[in-house]
Amino acid sequence: MQNCSVILSIGGDITKTIQVEKVNPAHALILMRLHGRESVVRMPGTTAESNEVHSEVIQQLAYTYGPGAVEDVFGKLLYGIKLPTRFSEIQLAIAGENDEPAPEAPVVKRGRKPKAVVDSEPASEDTEPATDSGEPAEAPVED
Repeated sequence: MQNCSVILSIGGDITKTIQVEKVNPAHALILMRLHGRESVVRMPGTTAESNEVHSEVIQQLAYTYGPGAVEDVFGKLLYGIKLPTRFSEIQLAIAGENDEPAPEAPVVKRGRKPKAVVDSEPASEDTEPATDSGEPAEAPVED
């Protein structure tokens, strides 16, 4: 059975993507069912072969996503269920094919929040409020 890394757009939102490792074709079908077919894209150059057993794959998917999600995709969970073993069987898109750029996960920069600047001098009554340009604001006209 093949496995690969995929880019997953959470709920189909391309601004919320994650990379998922060691995804087999059956797992990819579950992800497509949950997040939308276009939400799962195979990363080029990450496909490998594995010796996964169908019954173990079904058991792991049912444990992770619930038996209902697995039955929605593969039907009633019976002994001897046949799973797809190759990505070509499920037509999983490869990032970069058809001139489509691979979605990138946003980079999250972590650091300290800037401290608030506190003005230590109270404003005097004879100063005029300034505008955004730094010029004094015009006084209101009274009738």
